[in-house]
Order: sequence, then structure tokens, then C-alpha cells
Amino acid sequence: MSMTGENIQSKVEWERRYGKSISRDKDVCFVVHAMDLFNVFISAISKSSSKPNVVDLGFGCGTLMCYMANKYDFIFSGVEGSPTACEKMRKINPCLNIVCGDVCNTGLMSESYDAVISTQVIEHVDDDRFLYEIKRILKKNGVLYITTVFKNAKAFYFYKNEQGERVLEPTHLREYTSLDNIFGLLKKHNLKIKSYELVPTRFPVIDLMFRCVSKLIHNVSWFEKILASRYISLARKKIKVRIPGYYFLEIFAESC
Repeated sequence: MSMTGENIQSKVEWERRYGKSISRDKDVCFVVHAMDLFNVFISAISKSSSKPNVVDLGFGCGTLMCYMANKYDFIFSGVEGSPTACEKMRKINPCLNIVCGDVCNTGLMSESYDAVISTQVIEHVDDDRFLYEIKRILKKNGVLYITTVFKNAKAFYFYKNEQGERVLEPTHLREYTSLDNIFGLLKKHNLKIKSYELVPTRFPVIDLMFRCVSKLIHNVSWFEKILASRYISLARKKIKVRIPGYYFLEIFAESC
């Protein structure tokens, strides 16, 4: 994902992660946590045009974009700030229109997309600029599916960001603690909320182990093969730990 205002150390860290990450359609359950709401969003896209234009802003390792491209007859584009992630995605699916650039300044044509998707990106960037760009590229009555981190007063995790705040991920510029805050930002940019869900955050225990291992060794291809196995994939879905006070906030909105 493109991170406006991030430091060099953060950029290096994301390049390292994307260099070791793998994209699998079956992992979409770790990207979208409110699947019923997401299916309503998909239905809205399908009704918008015979061949809808959809863009994923900050697609990361590309799990959701690959899942959708293989399942739906839409025209897909993706914007990502990591050259490593963009190169990988072009190799995985050459038919996708991949743009390597800033998600807050995409260079895409105004009012050219029927739908925008963005998962766990807004907390990494200037949220006001980001929502302005989303509104700019969406067609009138175009739809948006955006997810982010939400936490209550009892939230706790091990990381701290540069401001010394406890966060789920050290590169987060902010984590929302008020629904009125983010809803107000959407309203400011004429993005009308159709529905939303708060899903308690649970992390696969195996993923936490993988993150620790990836920091200790350079070549983790053997570990990735283990993660891809059927039984480990099942364990990832079933064996999860609840993160105190944290939620995935998933929003379905429409451009007014």
C-alpha cells in the first residue's frame, strides 16, 4: 500500500513483507470479515453496469483482487505503492491493470470507476486526502467497500507507532476509536454509508508464528509451503486468538 508521509524504515519493512508474502484466493476470509455485507456490495456492482470497472486501492499481496478477478466478470485495476507487490501481481495475473503509485494521488481518470475497494489502508495514509481521491474516481452512485481498524478504550496490543500509541500494526498513523469520526469523514466527501459491520479481531495463531519466523530467517519458502497445505489452512481458519478491544470495521458506501 502507498503510505503518504511514512518513513524510510516503514517502506523497507513493507517491501520485505511483500517479498515474502503469497497470494491465495482461499485466504480471502482473512481479508474480508463481513462476507454477507461484502456480497451485498458485489450485488450492487453487478447491477451498475454490464462490465463494471473496479479498482482496489492499496491491494497489498493481492488476495482480494485475485479472488474477485477469478470469480467475477469485472474489469479490474489495482493501485499499490510497493514495486515488489506490483511486480508480483503483474506476473500472477497479466490481465489486471496494475498501477504502482500513491493511493492518495492515483492519476486515474475522474468518475471512471463503478466500484472502489480498499482493505486496511486508510489507517496508513492521510485519510482526508484518501477519501477525496476515492470520491474523485468514483462515478456518481458508484459504490465503495472500505475496511479499517477500530478499537475501544480497553484495546491492547504489543506494538507502538511513532507517536508511542499502542497499535495493531506499527505503521498505522491512526486507529479509529469513534464511529462518528470516520462516518463524518465519509459524509464530508459525499460518500453515503449504506451499511457497516464491526467484527471482533481474531488473528490466526499460525500467522503470528510465521511473522516471528520470517524475521529470523531470510528464505521462508519452505514455511510458505507448509502454510499452503490443506490441514494448515484449516487450522489457520479455526485456531485464532481474540485481540482485546479490537475490531475490523467494514463499510459499504455509495457516492452521492
